[in-house]
Amino acid sequence: EDRSLLEKIVPHGGSSGHFLVTTCLVDTDLGDQSMILGCFNPSESVELLCRSANISEEAHISAANKLANQLGHLPLALNMAGSYMQRCDVDCAKYVARYVESETSAVLLGHEAVALSLDMSLN
Repeated sequence: EDRSLLEKIVPHGGSSGHFLVTTCLVDTDLGDQSMILGCFNPSESVELLCRSANISEEAHISAANKLANQLGHLPLALNMAGSYMQRCDVDCAKYVARYVESETSAVLLGHEAVALSLDMSLN
């Protein structure tokens, strides 16, 4: 990631409002309100994905595990995927198939999973 991009997007001055920046740069200092969050562990990932997608059936847990692994256990990607599944009435297995079939899935590494989840949500 290019650290100089943060200078362009992080607001300077003013005392109201909030912003969220996600980055893989661990040593990035965004001020007093910075909070470093890691990736979820596999059980946390599946729990978030199932809650976001309103999945409760055991039959879908295996697909949720597979998807969580493919998304790198990144909370933002998991939440977007779950929201998409609930909004579009798509089960986890179908989402995994769409994710794998996506034209950009071949280049996915780490944080790019968030971009693909967002792209699938918007299209």
